[in-house]
Amino acid sequence: MLVAPTKPDAVMLAGIGGVLTRTPLGCMILDVGDGEETLTQFPYGSTLTADGQGVTLPDQTTVHIGGSISGAGGIGDPGGLKHVPLQCVSATRVLYLQAA
Repeated sequence: MLVAPTKPDAVMLAGIGGVLTRTPLGCMILDVGDGEETLTQFPYGSTLTADGQGVTLPDQTTVHIGGSISGAGGIGDPGGLKHVPLQCVSATRVLYLQAA
């Protein structure tokens, strides 16, 4: 699971959403319905649930694998991210979720 290392300096306001899923290699992604893997960076302060099957966001909302997420953020190239797990480097884009 990728989490922003700090609070954002800028606010991204694009409406984003999809279904939280996991690749066969274990990488959490957001399925936005177009067939591409969209690596997801969760907002600063997000944590993995105790069972490893979901994410608790800073507002204490918990989304489990198979659950829908909608909010604000942006989509970009994953090349600028640090600490991307090896099994996740095949993603063609990253969704920066800032608020759900």
